[in-house]
Parts: sequence; C-alpha cells; structure tokens
Amino acid sequence: MINIIYLKKRIMMKMLIVGGSGMIGTKIYDHFCKKNNVEMTYLTHKIPFGKSHQLDILQKENTIDLIQKINPDVVIHNTALVNVDLCETDKRRL
Repeated sequence: MINIIYLKKRIMMKMLIVGGSGMIGTKIYDHFCKKNNVEMTYLTHKIPFGKSHQLDILQKENTIDLIQKINPDVVIHNTALVNVDLCETDKRRL
C-alpha cells in the first residue's frame, strides 16, 4: 500500500506507474505529474500523454530491464486482467 501522505511531502520523485493506461492509472498520473517525474507503461492501449513504455509484465526480463533503465523512486503496480472469461481459461495470466 502506498502512503499517499508521504508521497505528497516529497519535493520531486521519479515514479513509474505500471498499468498507466487504465482509468485508475490515468488518475494516479494526473495526481502526481505536476510535481514529479512520472513515466507509465501500457500493454495494448498506447497512452497519448506523458512518457510511456509498452510493456508486458509477463515478460520478466523486459520488466526488470525497464525498471532498471528508469530507476524510479516509486513503482506503482496497477495492472489487471479485466477479461473475466480469459481469467477463467488462461490461468497462466493470473
């Protein structure tokens, strides 16, 4: 759980929002982008604002490489598989 009060007190942080293309990810971005260096990831829906990176978090090495490249102070993991039927049939994605 992120301590939002702590994050508000910091002057400038480098943040990575994993799963930034969804409704919650964009709200998190809107909240922090004015006072922080925020980058986001997306899987299929390219983000039309801010700095974003295409990432499939199931690709472990790519995920590690991106986090090391960005070197964020904070990572907000905000991904979800929203297709309920796919969740039932493709257990690998859980």
